[in-house]
Amino acid sequence: MSRLLTAILLSVPAAAWSQQVEPPRPAAAPAQPPKYNPNDPKSVLDYINKEIDVVLHDRDALRSVLRLGELEALFAGLPQDAPELRDGIAQARIGILNMRDKVYIHSITLEALLQKVRDDPDNFREVYCLGQKIFAEVYQPAFIVEPDECAKKVTAVREVLAKVEQAAISDLTRKQLTRSLRTVDDLDKDIALSLETRKKQQALIGQDAAQFKVETWLNGSELAADDLKGKVLLLDLFHAANFIPDDSDYQEWLGHLQRLAEWQKKYAERGLFVIGLTGDNNVRWDEAKQAPVRVRAVKERVPQAEQLALLKRLIEKHELKHRVAIQQREEHFKTIMYYPSLTQPHVIVVDRQGKIRLIRGGVSEKFTRDIDQALASLLGE
Repeated sequence: MSRLLTAILLSVPAAAWSQQVEPPRPAAAPAQPPKYNPNDPKSVLDYINKEIDVVLHDRDALRSVLRLGELEALFAGLPQDAPELRDGIAQARIGILNMRDKVYIHSITLEALLQKVRDDPDNFREVYCLGQKIFAEVYQPAFIVEPDECAKKVTAVREVLAKVEQAAISDLTRKQLTRSLRTVDDLDKDIALSLETRKKQQALIGQDAAQFKVETWLNGSELAADDLKGKVLLLDLFHAANFIPDDSDYQEWLGHLQRLAEWQKKYAERGLFVIGLTGDNNVRWDEAKQAPVRVRAVKERVPQAEQLALLKRLIEKHELKHRVAIQQREEHFKTIMYYPSLTQPHVIVVDRQGKIRLIRGGVSEKFTRDIDQALASLLGE
């Protein structure tokens, strides 16, 4: 029987055999429409200016480095003297110069830039880049995470700018000096506010957590205060605007949601409750973008029913496993004010006795480690 079976198998043509065992191929992805028409200079120019705007507002400087060469090459291939392209060419030329400055600011250290300004205090470009560099290094989340270190950097920059004030000759450099000093002054205020907020947070450690009232639980059954007794709570105060893809912090927010899911999975059986709390979210769903968008009109208010529907849609879209609830506007304001923070998301860890153990605002690697360590301490590895 084995020889007969072998003969039958060998008699089947290879092509026929391969057709029988080959798995079905997935359908080809639909072709994406071209971003621009390479044969139409105006189409190319519109694409360049649009992408320059995106890159200049992108907080990821590395992406600026990667995109600069591509956009410069496209720009070089355009007819620079075409009258119909004059305004767009001028806009793109300025945008590419700004991109070069952004790449330069990313590639040089603050210390090296400070030295360059010391050596040549009348150099407009270096003074401009110094103002941009200190803003990039100190602004959120840096001044929230490490306000003491940021204060040292701002002091060093202020000292160098004082020398520029004495040595600068050109009006252009002096005007830029004024702008850079204004930036430094604003950062000083932010750092002072951050230090004050941190003191308030520290004063709450070991104190009773605030009782919070919920208007509607958006996923799962309603939870009462007794359901949370003896549990470790991770309260995540957020705003629906965190889910807007156009926001510069959107990727950080998605990473934060992933970490909430990881903590929920790791510690739920040991008594952790992760609860997302939000209040009045004046954003609405955009069907074309399939995402939330801000309401631009100052006096326009999104109806409560529409807000609830949007939040439930976001919970489903992002597959949130932790409990999420909405508070009335006044109640949510009370909750936020009880736990001082300068930014959202805003995390509070509460122990089994109802005492506050940690308050952190914003997304950063350091704050993530702090939360991880607090949960591990309270719930055990």
